[in-house]
Amino acid sequence: MRNPVSSLFHDLTLHEPSEVAKAYKDFISPCLMRVEEVMNSRVEFVEPDVPVLEVIEKIVNKRIRVVVVKLKDGSYGVITIRDIVYRCLAKDANPENIKAHEIASKPLIAVEKGASLKEVIALMERSKVSNVFVKEGEKIIGYVSLIEVIGGYLIGRLL
Repeated sequence: MRNPVSSLFHDLTLHEPSEVAKAYKDFISPCLMRVEEVMNSRVEFVEPDVPVLEVIEKIVNKRIRVVVVKLKDGSYGVITIRDIVYRCLAKDANPENIKAHEIASKPLIAVEKGASLKEVIALMERSKVSNVFVKEGEKIIGYVSLIEVIGGYLIGRLL
């Protein structure tokens, strides 16, 4: 059995060059993009014992969708707007009395900066998350959310 990619290229050789270029642009090119090409590098960090109210203020004031929590064991968690609404506000909890680490999703899901957009999409689907963080070694340098995925897909189609 042939590799699916080689099968695709074999099938494409039966067509005009312009059709091959279009198939490459429409299918292969977006999948080969690297996360560092589409990631959001505006990563904000908070300490684990910060009240959720401060997290809300940071999210609103900086116009961001996600905050990374530096946990005491050296690992990271993540707080999204969804976490704040479902794990705090929907439960009528006072955000002044809830600590960031109490509502953070753990562990933070991450890939190395050389990962492809296709790898990130598969990881999002497998992990059931909307944000995948990008690391360089142990340092978090950005994240890819669903909006970056679809934006990256469109950019890849234009290449």
